[in-house]
Amino acid sequence: MNEELESAREELQSTNEELETVNEELQRKNLDLVRAEDDMRNLFHATGIATIYLNDELQIVRFTQAATTIFNLREQDVGRPVSDITGQFDAGILSEAAKNVLKSLEKKEWDVPGQDDRCFSVRMLPYRTTDNVIAGVVITIMEVTEARKVEQGAEKAKASLESVMDSIPDLLVILDREHKVLSASWSFYDFFRLKKKDMKNAELYQVGKGEWNIPELRSLLDRVVESGKTVKGYKLEAEFPGLGHKVLLLDANPIEAKDERPEMILVIMREIKEQG
Repeated sequence: MNEELESAREELQSTNEELETVNEELQRKNLDLVRAEDDMRNLFHATGIATIYLNDELQIVRFTQAATTIFNLREQDVGRPVSDITGQFDAGILSEAAKNVLKSLEKKEWDVPGQDDRCFSVRMLPYRTTDNVIAGVVITIMEVTEARKVEQGAEKAKASLESVMDSIPDLLVILDREHKVLSASWSFYDFFRLKKKDMKNAELYQVGKGEWNIPELRSLLDRVVESGKTVKGYKLEAEFPGLGHKVLLLDANPIEAKDERPEMILVIMREIKEQG
């Protein structure tokens, strides 16, 4: 009996030692979990991007502090459907879009108008666990009001520029540093029998049937880009399909210079009628 008790005591001691080891491992894992939770909480507070996490039933799981500046969110809202919250725009839009993201498993990004003429960029992604299981949706929201105003202003300015260009009888074309066509006047398209859609963002030397692929012209434009200086009165002769031999007088003007190099080149052309 004593031998059996001694054996049982040894087994119990061994079991206790194993339990102590397991407990230590659990404590370490718990500490790691607490640290990870602290890191996540600090990340949420540090980021300036409004982020909302939803589960697969489109209920709010957590959100960043920045999200409270767009929606009326409080800790009590955790567990509520996202469609119930109120804020700068109708959250029902988020709910419907989130359903589509869960169904398609593809990200979605679009602009949403808000109150007081504000504009927000919304991005949605499926929430994937470490096991690659879809557990919900991640929503990030950024206010882009000023950026969109700048873009609209740029579009208006571009439209105004094109209107002015179309009113000038000279043949005008605007190129970027790589000699790609950014814009051209109506007279340019009409004179060379070109279509606007075929020239947009195309390299000048690829326009038409390659008639603009002239070494002297390349050299001229490269010189303007490198020097940032205007070249005036350059005489260019070339054969143009359907038009025949043409003699053109070119002015190449650098515009919007940065770091002493122009961002764009305005090329002005005038035809010279050959005598006789």
